[in-house]
Amino acid sequence: MFIKNAETEGVSTIDFLGNATIAKYPELADWELSMQKAQEIPLSEEDLEERTYKPGKLFGLNSAYPVVVSYKNFVGVGYHLNLSDPLNFRQLDMTMSYTPKEWLEYR
Repeated sequence: MFIKNAETEGVSTIDFLGNATIAKYPELADWELSMQKAQEIPLSEEDLEERTYKPGKLFGLNSAYPVVVSYKNFVGVGYHLNLSDPLNFRQLDMTMSYTPKEWLEYR
């Protein structure tokens, strides 16, 4: 496919939701979140101490939720776990499910 490099006419502009919202509700233009500057964040000497980052020791649960799985005519219930260190250098996603014998179709 080849698109000719030329000016086009009749192309509409992009409407951004934020711009449309501010146009409809001008009082929102004054709303803002206050952010601290790096110099204003209180840090102790321990916070500034140089240490080795060990992702395995900081491994923790990010999310967990129930799941329903199926394969052909079989259904199972289970749980999905997402584990990682705070900086996401190491991650583990795991889904475990179980299908009781009573739910299996015998042929």
